[in-house]
This record gives sequence, C-alpha cells and structure tokens, in this order.
Amino acid sequence: MNKKKIKKPLSKHKATAAAPTLRPEKKSVYFYLFALCVITVFIYSNSLENAILNFDDNDYFAYPEITQLSWHNLKLYFSKYYLIMYQPLPVLTLAVNYYFSQIETLPLHVFNLIFHLLNMLLVYTFIYKLSLNRLVALITTTLFAIHPMNVEAVTWISARSSGLYTCFYILAIIFYLNYISLAQRKYLLFSALAFIFSLFSKAQAVTLPLVLLVIDYYCSRINRATLPAILLEKAPFFILSCLFGVITILDKDTLNNITNGMLISYSFPETICLICYSFIFYIYKLFVPLNLCAIYVYPPKINGALPSIYYWSPLILLALIGLIWPVAKKRKYVLFGILLFLVTISINIQLIPSRLFIVADRYGYFPYIGIFFIMGMFCNEVVEKKIQINRHLKQILWGILLLYFFIFTGLTIHRNTIWKDNISFMTDIINKNPVVPYLSRAYGTRANALKDNNQLSKALADYKKAIEINPSETIAYLNRALLYIKTNQYPDAINDLNTAIKLQPNAAIMYSKRGLAKYALQDSQGALRDINQAIQLNPNIGEAYNLRAILRFSMNDYTGSEKDFDQAIILNPSDSELYKNRGIMSLKMQDLEAACQDLSTASHMGNVSVRQMLDQFCKTT
Repeated sequence: MNKKKIKKPLSKHKATAAAPTLRPEKKSVYFYLFALCVITVFIYSNSLENAILNFDDNDYFAYPEITQLSWHNLKLYFSKYYLIMYQPLPVLTLAVNYYFSQIETLPLHVFNLIFHLLNMLLVYTFIYKLSLNRLVALITTTLFAIHPMNVEAVTWISARSSGLYTCFYILAIIFYLNYISLAQRKYLLFSALAFIFSLFSKAQAVTLPLVLLVIDYYCSRINRATLPAILLEKAPFFILSCLFGVITILDKDTLNNITNGMLISYSFPETICLICYSFIFYIYKLFVPLNLCAIYVYPPKINGALPSIYYWSPLILLALIGLIWPVAKKRKYVLFGILLFLVTISINIQLIPSRLFIVADRYGYFPYIGIFFIMGMFCNEVVEKKIQINRHLKQILWGILLLYFFIFTGLTIHRNTIWKDNISFMTDIINKNPVVPYLSRAYGTRANALKDNNQLSKALADYKKAIEINPSETIAYLNRALLYIKTNQYPDAINDLNTAIKLQPNAAIMYSKRGLAKYALQDSQGALRDINQAIQLNPNIGEAYNLRAILRFSMNDYTGSEKDFDQAIILNPSDSELYKNRGIMSLKMQDLEAACQDLSTASHMGNVSVRQMLDQFCKTT
C-alpha cells in the first residue's frame, strides 16, 4: 500500500501573498527610503536640542552607576529596576551617552532618532518580506516614519526603551519570516536571540510569541496537522515571555503600583468602559492625532459618574467590530493587521490601573504597524484594480494620502516643540487634563522651572495652585518654602516647612531648610535643634553640616565648627562655598596658612568672591 510522503510541517511553508503586479524598481525604492530618512531627520531636527525634562529624564541620571560606566556597574544594570521598570539595555545606552558626553542633550536625542531611522528600515524589511510588495512596504514605512503619535517614543529621552525594544522585536520577526521561507532552523535561533534583547529593553516585548502565531496564520501555516509542531517551536518564546513577565512584576514599587491601582474607585462596569475607551483612543488617534499629550489622567467622577464618552465606548467598539468583521473575513490582510494591532496594544491596556495615566502615545509605536499595513494593502489593491473604484475616487484617495502626509509632517514638527523644556511641556499637560491630584505635580514641576528662570511671581502662583489641588503633596510645600527663602520671606517659609514636617516627619531635608530659615531670623537655638534633627535623620546632608559649623562658630565652639566644616567638605568636595566658609573661620582663628589654602582652593574652583580676601590676607596677585 503506497503512503503519501508527509512533508515536515516546518520545512517548506512560504508566505502566501500573491505576487504583485506593481513592482517598484529596487533603485527607486532605495532612493525613496533614503529620501524618507532625510525627511524624517528634518521633521525631528527641531527636537534635537530639547532639554532634559523633569519627567523621568533627570531621574535616570540621579543613579550613580549610570553616571559611572564600568564593568561592575554593568552588572547592576541587569540586576536592578530603574523607575519601577526592568530595562537594562536602555539604561546601558544612557550610561554610554553620559560616558562620552555627560548630559548634553544633542547626543541623547540623536541616539533616539537613529533608532527611529533604523526601525523605519526594519519596518520596510518586515512588511516587504510579509507581503512581497514594495508599494505596501513603502506606504507602511512612510506612515510609521512621520506619524505624530510616534513623537513621544522618539523625542522623549526616557522613552528610548520603546525604540530599542521595537528594533529587536522587528528583527525577531524578520528572522522568523526567514525561518518560514527558507526552512533553516538557525533563523529560529536568531529570532529567539533578538527576542531576548527586546525583552531586556522593555517588558512590552513579551507579546512576541502571540505575534509569531498571527504571522503563522497569515502565512497559512496553521492547520490541524501542523498546529502541535508550531506550538512546540514557540515553547521557548513563551517560556521567555513568562520569565520576563515575572521579573517585571517582582519589583516592589511595581507591585505597590498594582496594589494601589486596585484601590481606585471604579466599579467593574466602569472598568470595562475604561478598557473599551483605551482601544478606541488608539484607533481614533491614529486617524486624528490631535490634542496629543504626554499624560492622559484617569477620568475623575463628576457627581459619581464618568464623562459620557466612557459609557459610550463599549457600544462604539462593538459598532467598529460589526463594520470591520465582514471585511476581515473576506480579506486576510485586514484580519492580520487588526490582530497584530490588538495583540501588541493589549499589553498596555490596564485591566488594573497601575500607573497615573490611562493611555500613552508611545504605546502605539509598534502596534500601529498593523493598521498601517492594512492601509498599504488597501492602496495596493486599488492600484492593481482588485478593488474597483472610479478614476475620480482614486484621485481623491491619493489626494487624501498626500494631504495626510503633509498634515502629519506639520503636526509632528509642532509636537516636538511641546517637549522643548519643562515649562512648555508641563503647560501642555495642565491645559489638556481635568483637575485631578496628579496635576499638583505638573504645577509643581512648572513652578520649579519658572523659579529657575527667575519668574518668581509665576512660580509662586503655580506652587499655590499645586497645594490647592493636592494639600497633602509634601514636595509642594518644600518647594514653595525654598522660594520664600530665596526671596527672604522666612516666616512664610517656616510655616510651609512646619506643614511639610507634619505630613512627612522623617524627612531630613525639611528640618535642614527650616533650620536655615530660623538662622536667617537669628533664632540660633531653634536653628541648631533643627539641624541636629536633620543630621540625626540623614547624616549625609552636607548643607546641614555647613550650617551647623557656622552656628557652632558663632557660639564659640571652634572645635565642633571645624569638625563640621571638614565633614561638609567630605560630603560635597566640589562646593567652593564650603572652602570659603572654612577659610573665613580659619582667618578668625588666626590660622593664616589654613585660611589661605582654603580660600585659594575656592578661587581655583571659580569662586570670585574670595579674591578680595586673598589679596588682603594672602598677598596674592
């Protein structure tokens, strides 16, 4: 009895897309891709000198190991969580940036932009291998390159994890497509390695095994005979996803976020509405990317109810499904694109609120490729006359595409300007969100920036607004107190610090600053009590030792004063004022040699206020 030879289920399967009738020449494709890269650089050029924002950017560089690149610290990058996320590769790139250029903003932004350009080329490769159609790949890549929703992933320094994970994620897909078409297992290994790098970049990469199954569906690999083998080959990918998923939530702060999210007062039906709204948000913003914002806060309830759009969201989503499903059944690429979008965006839909925002622009960076692919395939079918429309409608279609190109380009250029500095950035957040407790932070951060720009009256107004919105925000009282100290309004500063200490009684900085205000009001004993308390709570505050040294000297405790100055300098060796103060103390104690040494050190560090004392007592020229 003859038996048919059964083919190995993973050996000879190829993408099933039909051979295209429109094939742009390779040279013209290369020229177009080069031109698109140039256009993209132009579009993002106005973001390259944007400042480091007090929106995670500065927090990364507060970690000592990021500013001290070494083999020892390299181990820390892979063993620690940074800003409640496990993202060793982005942290490593920030450390490399700092090693070569410290915190200069241009190299930081250029790095992000380079990865966006690289991702564009990878998107083209991915879509071309999938569709075997250069026109589809070019349209998809163009939309990916210029879409305003991608600004956050490119322009925000801290969002470089999105660009990094997407790079390795698409590489993993490309290797997998090679595995399907060439039936060589080495490409499956390469795909797994790229997947690991993607996981080391961002937790959102855990969706890749499901995406590979979606690709199997599109390439017609899935049937009863092949399904067991297909699932088996994905087993390592699923194991990696589970492993990194567990690593992600093991962080204490992440668990606290999830736990606190459970306490948010939304009922189960309201949570369903919020989830449906999130899906609709990403779909709507893809076509109408207006009023974009870095933070979209959870909606506050008004008279116990959410805004009406949230209650309508389930019905709108069902209507969309009803409209799309008949088309998806007839056109495989539509279902594929939707599945690619849904699988990759769903990981960012918060079933349990674990962050301050309900949605985020950067979360669409990779998922939108699925919808862009559908648009590219649709345009190709129009070109190949697989979809019959008259000449006028075809002209309108191309006109709409061209119009979208210019509108998206303009919106992206404009959106970059919002990320220019803390003032413009926080103003955008404040203007586009309802008044909720989180806005206290936005007002406070803008106030800090205004204070740094010497716009003190505007800064004071923002601090007052921050406290009005959230009277329990300790940092707002501290920052307003610092402004009062700067403007010599010491009683007001003490009042704010009293409130801050009630809210956070174990914060050493509060006592240190209150001691400074009391010293300015000549309350030496009260100042000394506060400084002693600050040092007891945190013995590493150089400013506290400096102030206590001055107080002790005024009380004729010269030994104690000298000891405190020494400790202050140990803690802050680059502060020229400390050397100046210790030099003045030595002058008063008639230790001319020690005084001149400290004053000279302060002068070499750039402190011009010591020049007169050096000329008078140390006979320098």
